[in-house]
Amino acid sequence: MIVMFQKPWMKVLGSVLLAFAVTAAFIALMSAIGLSEDSRLGHFGFHAALAASFGILFFTSRRVWPAPREGVERGLRKLLVLGFILALIGSTLESLGALGYGVDDGNTITNEALASVHNIGLVFTTPGLPVILVGLIGTFVVRILFRIRKKPVVT
Repeated sequence: MIVMFQKPWMKVLGSVLLAFAVTAAFIALMSAIGLSEDSRLGHFGFHAALAASFGILFFTSRRVWPAPREGVERGLRKLLVLGFILALIGSTLESLGALGYGVDDGNTITNEALASVHNIGLVFTTPGLPVILVGLIGTFVVRILFRIRKKPVVT
């Protein structure tokens, strides 16, 4: 019997691929129905696609991903999850706020209150993305160092 996702890292890879697939599907759907990012609904859909992906990554990082080791790796996982939360909140607010822009002109504000929600979303998304990057790079470096340290020394 073949068991899918036998290795712990495969669960992480599977969830990342799922998040990418969801984003690609949203963008393909918007393109298929003729929405560009310059339109109100296209702008909404773009941010909604990102919000869905960050939601998937947040959920799977808490439920499916293997538990981090103690120490710095645990701190890096918390940082990574914080980044997912910030990006999820920000992308959700940006998608709602995108509805405050022109139907066919994404640069014209038609509803100040909704457009302000878009800008509030940037307060969350802007720090969330670098936090995710630091968490990912840090985790990768720690995992590599752990593997190097664990290998037996040949004399």
